This record gives sequence, structure tokens and C-alpha cells, in this order.
Amino acid sequence: MSDFRNCGGYVRPFLTFKPIMNMYTSNPIDKELWLLLKSKYQIRRICNNFIRQRRNLAGNRLSSICDEFSAFLKQAENYFNAASTLPWNSSPLLYYYSFLNLAKAIIILYHDLPSNATHGLSYHARSGWFALKKQIIVSNNNTNGIFPLLYNTITGRAINSTNLPINQLLSYITDIQMQYNTLKLGISRNIPCLCAIGEHLRQRAWLIFMVPKPLKLEYRWPFSQQFRRDFELVEVNDRNIHIAYHQIGQIFNLSVPEVGGFNIYQSRNEHPWLPNGKRPTQQLFDSLMRSLGPYIEEKCFPGDFDLKLNLPFRITGHSGWILMNEFLSSYAIMFYLGMLVRYHPEILDKIENRKEKWLFESFVMSIRNSFLRRVVSHIFNAMVILKRIE
Repeated sequence: MSDFRNCGGYVRPFLTFKPIMNMYTSNPIDKELWLLLKSKYQIRRICNNFIRQRRNLAGNRLSSICDEFSAFLKQAENYFNAASTLPWNSSPLLYYYSFLNLAKAIIILYHDLPSNATHGLSYHARSGWFALKKQIIVSNNNTNGIFPLLYNTITGRAINSTNLPINQLLSYITDIQMQYNTLKLGISRNIPCLCAIGEHLRQRAWLIFMVPKPLKLEYRWPFSQQFRRDFELVEVNDRNIHIAYHQIGQIFNLSVPEVGGFNIYQSRNEHPWLPNGKRPTQQLFDSLMRSLGPYIEEKCFPGDFDLKLNLPFRITGHSGWILMNEFLSSYAIMFYLGMLVRYHPEILDKIENRKEKWLFESFVMSIRNSFLRRVVSHIFNAMVILKRIE
């Protein structure tokens, strides 16, 4: 542990490599998000230019990919709108088909889709039994599966044949964390984090990174060794409690009790100001990405946090950690619910008066916009933060 460095100044930047698009609308959020997607495919010339910039194609090949991209988004919107008219225990199948087409639209911006594409996920219900430890199975070495292709596109990694327990996937969904914690299903793995740059006399700067207690990042996790090299836990004691809590509260607009609910980390090394008189924001961001890069999910909706940290999980029979995030887990859970609607609707009927109904109904009703926000950010390759105004 180390003492908190006294900040002569601070800045709370957007930590991202991508452009930032702050947007406002008086429309319902989902309607505006679909309008944004339409801006990329409705006018052929714009669609051609967009695909050409992303994949450097021309001629018939460009025209063919534009046709596929447009068709995927049109089908996705149709399924989405149809699903929104159904009750929660009937709509997941159509929402999944919408998500499936949105996933294809993202993937095709990077490489061609296989002609014999499959779901890449499978689910086998156990008759007469329902529990959240049921599993989604990622197909063995399925290079044609949409989920493995989406996983690789989003994370840059491959996912092998892996059991994905539903209760673990649910731990990444922001909109149902209250329900998840109330039902004591496990620990939340989608962690809102606060981040700022502290500075001293425009000469030195360092990163301040905060996570909710009791989470500690310097031990246990696959990223912990590198994180310890770059960051140190701040010790708040009788000597520095007033300065630390006052400055942290000022930086993040928190009360003293709220500050006490966080573990505070700071860069081990201070970075000198750049020769051009600017703070070393990129160098500090690089140090965070070096430690936590694969596990960070940028914000794409309004909130008091700066980014999300996705904690990986282990399962019995799997040798390593499984990297997951809210976008991918939302897709997989909707597949799971869609398969129940299609093949085992009686299971959903059986939970009508059980705790699982509250959980899954909340998921279905909230995730539609959250998933769509992330799709827009991936397709625009930007942090699109859309806020509704009355």
C-alpha cells in the first residue's frame, strides 16, 4: 500500500481510442438507435462508402457485401419491432433472431460470413427440471458458428468448446444486477469503475482508478500480476484520510461515505508532462490497457461511471479463465431464452410464480435497448452515447 498523492489538479477524461459521439433525442431510445443504423445503409451511395472504408472493397464484391449488410439490419429491425409487441415469455425468440442478424451485420464489416453459418451455440433442456445452472454449450471447434465469430470479432480471441452457465452469464448484465444480487446467484462481474488523471504543478501526472469494495484487483485474477506492476492500492489512514477523501470526493462528485465504498488505486509511476505542454493522457491510458485491456468495456450509455471492468470466470473442467462481457453474455442468454420459447415453452410456464420469472422478465424488457446501444457503437466504431431529452 502507498499514501494517496496530493493532487494539485485533475481531469476526468474519456478513456478510449475511439471517437466520442454524444447525441440527444426526443424520440424513444430504440427508435433513434434504429434511425442511426439506417443512416449507414438506406442510401446506397452512403452504404457503399461505409463498407469501402471498413473493408477496402470495390466493384461487385462491394455491392454484394452492401446487399448483405443492409438485409441483415432490415431483418433485425423487423424482428425487433415484432418482438416488442409480445409478452416477455414469447418475445425472446424474435429478439434472438434480431440479435442474430445484428451480429451478422457486425461480423461482415470485418470478414465474410460462411455460407453454412450455424448458431455456434446449442442448448439441451432437462425435462421437468429448471435451474440457473443449466448451461449453454458452445459448439466444438465450430468455425462457422455466429457466436464464435462474434466473440472473436469483439474480443480478438477464439472461444473453444466451452460450457457457459446461465448464472455466470447473468452476472454481466447491468440492468438486472439488483435482481441478481437479491436472489443471491453469485458475484456481479460487470463492475462500474471510476478513473481520473491526477497532476502536480503541470509537471507530473498519474492515473487514479477506483473499484467498489470489497473487490481487489491485485490478487486472484489473471490480470493481477501485470496490474500490480503498474498500480498500487492507496492506504487511507488517520494521516491522510481528510486529504484523500476530500480530493477524491471533489474529483468524482462523491460524498465522504460514498468514497469509503471504493478501493482506490493509483499509478506506481508518475509520468512527466509532455514537451508540448500537454498531460500524458495516452501514456497513462496505455498503462491501464496493458493491465486490464481485454477486460475493459467502454461506456456506451449515460452513467456516473467511466468504464466497465468485466471479471472473467472459471468453470469445472475448463483449464483457464473465460473472458466474457455484457454484450456477448446478452446475446448468449437471449439464445437460451429463445430456444426455450421455441422448443420448451412449458418450462417458461412453470416459472410463472418463481423467482426466475422476475429475473428473466427484467432481462428481456431491459436488454433490448442496452444490446442495441452496443451494436450501434460497434458498427459506428465509436463511443455513441445517446441521451433522451423530454
